[in-house]
Amino acid sequence: EEVEEEVEEVDATPRAVFDALQERVREAQRVCAETNRESNTSLARLVRAAERVSTIDVEASHRSWVFDEATVHRAMAARWYRSGLGAVGDVFCAESGTHVDAETREQFVQLEEVVAALREGHVERAVAWCDEHVEELDAMGRHLLYALHQHHFYRLVVAGESLEAIVYAQRHLAAFSSEFFSEFSHAMGSLAFARDLAHSPYAELAEHLAVDVEQLCTLFSRAYCSV
Repeated sequence: EEVEEEVEEVDATPRAVFDALQERVREAQRVCAETNRESNTSLARLVRAAERVSTIDVEASHRSWVFDEATVHRAMAARWYRSGLGAVGDVFCAESGTHVDAETREQFVQLEEVVAALREGHVERAVAWCDEHVEELDAMGRHLLYALHQHHFYRLVVAGESLEAIVYAQRHLAAFSSEFFSEFSHAMGSLAFARDLAHSPYAELAEHLAVDVEQLCTLFSRAYCSV
């Protein structure tokens, strides 16, 4: 609009219009050049300031990390044993020359045996271990112990052994009723549908047990290794 007003103020000859437009272009170029000059000056000052306060010394920032190979090998061997792959751990130790004392090796063997028993539906050894280390495990141990008992209780319900499930709940779950009220109430509710679980809110209980046992194995392994 400014250009149009300026053009209207001059003679309406082509030459006059061209000169007016050319002058406007020159003015715009001068403004842009000045703006760029100020921006470049500010940027240059910023770069120089950054260089003064943060000179990067690549050599000084580099660290040559030296790992203790023996420690790394022991950690790897422990990982194999903790995962239940004792045979692999033995081969690794033999090939790498890693020494794992007999007591540590035996502890991992026991863990493997307890986890294998859990997968077969036997919680007795895991429960016995939790009872033995309940003080060391604190709250985590209480939760694990309840989860083990509840898993066995559900297995009895799914198997149609309602009477045995009731007796087991009285002996092992009742003591946790206030501490784990929600879980305990849900477990007791399954007894009302024990005769027809397939058409009840507990229809997926059998499938859930397969997932639950893997979670139990992970939870128990974590607790075992923490002690």
